[in-house]
Amino acid sequence: MNWKIILGILLIFGASKEMISIIADYSSGQLEFWPFGADIACIAVIVLGLFLIRSGRKNKT
Repeated sequence: MNWKIILGILLIFGASKEMISIIADYSSGQLEFWPFGADIACIAVIVLGLFLIRSGRKNKT
């Protein structure tokens, strides 16, 4: 495993954890409105993580 794969995994898990936290806060009523920028940012970070994992695997072979 190189640093790109590790960073990609950390980004995906971090973005997923944050999105779950936002969903839980919205469901419980702590958030009055849905933060639309948060889901777009989550998708962007997950795509970046997948790109890093893919490029890290290409460099390994």
